[in-house]
Amino acid sequence: MDQMLYEVLKLLIMAAVVFFAYLLKREIIPFVQSKMTAEQLATARELAEMFVYMAQQVFNDKTGAERKAIVTEALKAALIRTNISLTDQIIDDMIEAAVKGLRIAESSGEITVNTEITADKERGA
Repeated sequence: MDQMLYEVLKLLIMAAVVFFAYLLKREIIPFVQSKMTAEQLATARELAEMFVYMAQQVFNDKTGAERKAIVTEALKAALIRTNISLTDQIIDDMIEAAVKGLRIAESSGEITVNTEITADKERGA
């Protein structure tokens, strides 16, 4: 009888742990993440766009993957300095969105990527 009671108690504890983990993932984590202010999100988005534009102009000779790695590290460092905490997935999504925005702006003629800055440096100007 004691063995059966022990097994039932163990089953109830495991069920409580599973329920708590489900509740944590489903309710608590999104609630905490939603506390990020709109201003922090806008700042993170602006930083992502700035680093993507910079990488496009300054590191034009590197591959897309190399530029993305540079932007990712620079953005993570900037977010840490501004006390904004984002997941790696959100950072990656912001970078991808900034790259798509850059491509759209380039194709519509709103902006042009100027590579003369690096060309001038190479010529010694």
